Amino acid sequence: MKSGVGRSVACKLMALVMPVFVAFSAQAQEAGNTSLDAPNIVLIVADDVGFTDFGAYGSEINTPNIDQLAHRGVIFSNFHVSPVCAPSRAMLMTGVDSHLAGVGYLPEAIPPELEGHAAYQGVLAPDVVTIASLLRDAGYHTYMTGKWHLGHGPGALPHEQGFERSFALDATGGDNYEQRPYLPVLASPVWYADGVPVDLPNDFYSSRYFVDQTIDYIDSNRGDGQPFFAYLPFLAVHIPIQAPAEFIDKYDGVYDEGWHVQRQNRFENAKALGLIPASAGSAMCQQDNDNGMHNQQKTKKYLAKAWRSTPGC
Repeated sequence: MKSGVGRSVACKLMALVMPVFVAFSAQAQEAGNTSLDAPNIVLIVADDVGFTDFGAYGSEINTPNIDQLAHRGVIFSNFHVSPVCAPSRAMLMTGVDSHLAGVGYLPEAIPPELEGHAAYQGVLAPDVVTIASLLRDAGYHTYMTGKWHLGHGPGALPHEQGFERSFALDATGGDNYEQRPYLPVLASPVWYADGVPVDLPNDFYSSRYFVDQTIDYIDSNRGDGQPFFAYLPFLAVHIPIQAPAEFIDKYDGVYDEGWHVQRQNRFENAKALGLIPASAGSAMCQQDNDNGMHNQQKTKKYLAKAWRSTPGC
């Protein structure tokens, strides 16, 4: 039974650039886990989200579910990841530096002089172990739905890296509604269900589908007494930023004052929340020295359209 993106399957915590959300089920019995010593775990990654993009971090974006869970848990204010996607995922999955894990940089952009180096293979090294493998060996069910981006060759996909069930994209990203790339220069993305290439359903929307698929995986083993680990790495909000109209429309007018006003508002809110020192100063942005185009009312409203594309959660 599916009810969309908002279904309460997970809790979240925050990070920077590629926020990581973790949940430990307080009601393990409800999901079929009979041992509180082995809690159910949901690990969520939001791609390319900024430090203050959630309400709990001072954002104007409406994220009530994330905010509630953050205030009941732990909010990180000094959490570091790689500046790029795949290395962060490699470290998250293995617990070691991305170079030791074999994913020192984006697989699609490795400089020629580094090709062939053990630290820049673009896939997880054979001598590292994923958290999914460790938890599977400890008696957990292990599930993954979403963006993998850690290789799709022999031994590289999630079903060969400790995940019992998986629905995965191994690419930098893709369209959120259709099976096509987000840039015309990229190859068409390939989706894998338990390691087998599949076509997306006609009613696909990435965030909703990932959550529903995760719930289906959990429900398939509900009641057998084993805990579960569910890894849910969203495509959102990596480009293309594609949100349903009902999320976009409620931000009409919110960003009309322009980038500089919103940045200052978030800066002040983050200070008020204690996430950055109260004495901190605002750094100068290069665009602050531009020719004033951002202060032109017509331009500000045009740029606001991009801001309005960020969905609430």
